[in-house]
Amino acid sequence: MLPVLRQSPADTTPILDSENAAQFLSTYLKDMTTEERKSPLVSPAYNDMKGMPPALFLLGTEDALVEDTLLMHFKWVRAGNQGIVKFIPSACHGFMTFDGSKVEATREGWKAMVQFLQERI
Repeated sequence: MLPVLRQSPADTTPILDSENAAQFLSTYLKDMTTEERKSPLVSPAYNDMKGMPPALFLLGTEDALVEDTLLMHFKWVRAGNQGIVKFIPSACHGFMTFDGSKVEATREGWKAMVQFLQERI
């Protein structure tokens, strides 16, 4: 876990906090050592990113995985791919799954995604 996630307390972090993430990792990657977790088959952060299509990295400013997303964007671009980061103010992890008729951040995310796709079609 990177620092922002590690320092995300449950009482102030919506959707995903350090405790939830630790529980997920211990369930998903049960009985795997730190080195085994670095396998490209397990973690895209350790995979070869060359030749990937253009990607939009939608990122909520309240997402505890902000560093993970920025790291993935950097690796994407460093491998020679087109990658765009779009920050959505006040959005938490998983914000795109909320009801867009009620949640402004979700509407902003969908708007950014549609624009990204329209520019490439």
